[in-house]
Amino acid sequence: MNSLYLQSNTTIALAEDPHWLVLLHPNEGYSTAIHELAQVRSIVAFGHIGFEPEVLPKLLQSGITVIFFGGDGEFLGRLEPNFGVAPDLLKAQIDLSEDRKLYLTQQLVRASLRQHRRLIQRCQREHKIDLAEAIQALDFSIKAIRHKDVIASVASLLGSGLHGYYLGLAQAIRIPSWIYEGRKIATPFTAMLNFGHRLLEQEIRIAIATAGLDPRFGLWHSGADALAKDLATGCKPLVDSVVLRCINRGQVALKDFDEWKPSLKSIPFQVREVLQSDFEKKMCSVVGGVPFRDEIVIQAQRFARFLLEGGEFDALEWK
Repeated sequence: MNSLYLQSNTTIALAEDPHWLVLLHPNEGYSTAIHELAQVRSIVAFGHIGFEPEVLPKLLQSGITVIFFGGDGEFLGRLEPNFGVAPDLLKAQIDLSEDRKLYLTQQLVRASLRQHRRLIQRCQREHKIDLAEAIQALDFSIKAIRHKDVIASVASLLGSGLHGYYLGLAQAIRIPSWIYEGRKIATPFTAMLNFGHRLLEQEIRIAIATAGLDPRFGLWHSGADALAKDLATGCKPLVDSVVLRCINRGQVALKDFDEWKPSLKSIPFQVREVLQSDFEKKMCSVVGGVPFRDEIVIQAQRFARFLLEGGEFDALEWK
C-alpha cells in the first residue's frame, strides 16, 4: 500500500465502482487516472483539493488518512479514521514506569545515533571526504548512553550527537554555495530537511494509530504527536539521504529558491515535488526484505508488544 500525492486544484471522486478513486485535474489532463482504494494507505494533499461529497466518508470507512499541506509544504492538519486506541495499550502507556521509559529512550536514541553514523560513514566513503569529527561526536554520544540514568540526559546526548552529524552532512554536499548554519536557521538545505521530516512524521503517525497506540504519550517529546516524534528520530537518516541525493544529483538547485522567503516551514513548489517523489520511492524501497513503510509499522507493533509483554525492544535499524 502506498501514499497518494495530490497536487493543488485536483478534485477527487469515486468511480462507478466505489472501490476506485478518480482524480480530476483540468490543468494536467489526467482525468482518467484511477486508484484502487485497497492499494492506498494515505492521501497527501497539497494546496487546494476538492472532494466530491461521497469521497471523504468512503476514505474514512476504508481506513485511509488524509494529510493536508499548504502549497508551500507547510503542514496544515490531517483527517483520519477512528483507528481507536486499544484500552490495554492505553493503560500500559499511562502506567509506563520511569525505568521502562528510560530503557525505551536508550534503545531508540542508541539506534538513532548508530543509524546517523552509518549515513555519515557512507558519505565519507563515497565522497572521499574527512568526516571524522562528525563520526567522533556520534561515537561519544553512543558510548555515553549507558552511563545516563535520566531520560533528559539521554535525549541531550542525541542532540549533541546530531549537532556534529548535521555539520558533517552539510560537508557531503558536493555542489558549491549550499550552506548550513544550524537546524533552526532557515536555509534551502534546512527547509528541505524539515519538509522531509514532516512527511516522515505523518507516516509514523499512521503506523502508531494502526498499532492501537495513543500518539500523545511520548518518551522525551511532548505534544499531540509526541510518540511519532520519538519513533521518527531513528528514521530521519533515510530522509536526509534523499535530500542530499537530490542536491548532489542536481535535481534541486539554489536557483529554485530565488523567489523563496526563508522559512523553516515552507519550500518552493518545484522543490517540494522533487522531494515528495523521492521520499515516496524511499518509503517503498525494500529494507530487510520488506518495504521501509512496512518496517515503520512493524516497529510500532514491536513498541506496543513491549508495553504489554515486556522483554526486549529492538529499535529499527537498517544498512
